[in-house]
Amino acid sequence: MAKKYDIDIDGYIGSWFSSKRYVKNSLKEAGEKEIIVRVNSRGGIVDDAIDIAAQFEAHGKVTCELFSGNASAATVLTLGAKKVRAHENSAYFIHQAMSWVEAWGYMNEDDIDATIERLNKQKEQNSAITLILAKMYAKKSGKPVKDILDLMKKERWLNAEEAKEWGFVDEIFEDKSIQPINAWSPEMLNEFKAAGLPVPPIRAAAIPDKENPAGLFHGFINELREIFNPTKNIVTMNKTFISINTLLNVEGIEFKNGKAELTEAQVKALNDALADAGKKTEEPAEKNDKPEANQSSDKDAEIKALKEQIEALNKKPGDETKEVNKTTDTPPAEDDDMKEIESARNLYNILP
Repeated sequence: MAKKYDIDIDGYIGSWFSSKRYVKNSLKEAGEKEIIVRVNSRGGIVDDAIDIAAQFEAHGKVTCELFSGNASAATVLTLGAKKVRAHENSAYFIHQAMSWVEAWGYMNEDDIDATIERLNKQKEQNSAITLILAKMYAKKSGKPVKDILDLMKKERWLNAEEAKEWGFVDEIFEDKSIQPINAWSPEMLNEFKAAGLPVPPIRAAAIPDKENPAGLFHGFINELREIFNPTKNIVTMNKTFISINTLLNVEGIEFKNGKAELTEAQVKALNDALADAGKKTEEPAEKNDKPEANQSSDKDAEIKALKEQIEALNKKPGDETKEVNKTTDTPPAEDDDMKEIESARNLYNILP
């Protein structure tokens, strides 16, 4: 008979059935009895994980049992449990705090400075959270904080034995209905890559036998599928991309886990707009192809030269005036200097 768990956390930490509110309600229903929690998750929102750990610690009678690959926030929530047990074929993964970074597009020097300042603040926040998590892992394991920080930087999977050696796990157990595999299939290697996870050591994997189709590996595949086709992922609305929002006639672009959600029609609209913009910017080869900034500089230099020319001509002394004999003298040739002055003045008058 399959073991019954009081709480089953097997999704994205922060989604409804793996959230701090869900755990709070479950613990309230359980009262003061011993609680057994089954954990099988690739992580999620650290805020929920820290809160869940605190709830487990306050209850005082919680045992977490780890199956398959548990990473990030999924390991954090176990730190408040009285006991942590890991299946012999499970894996454990910790890392530094991460946050979504948005920094792209054309920027001037002020924009770049503002972006650098924002990223530095974000880096400081991540560092603060990393230190909080490192202290939590150190308290559970008894290891120095420095050693924990070094392990978090390495970002590698620990098998059950290693997790126990580090002190994150108190006990290793086995389930005879789950048998280990000898190698990852090419399909599974591709799925780890697509999920952005390093490949766990081979002892971290297991598959169910024919009599137990709902075993460990089945749950692991389902969790990966949830990552690729999320139904409980966090959705945010970004209204800052004003030009794109105006083009698509929407209030904002939907993002799921940092990825934009666009319909086929919206992608076509963006493609058509880019194509039209490309046609408008195409110019014949004989036209000036200098960058706009260079053209502006050339214009300024031309204006300055004309002004200097006018001032020089104005300061030049005039020729001696002679009386013209209309009957004997031929019409005088055009005065080159006067013509040049007049031409320069005309040009100056039409300049903006």
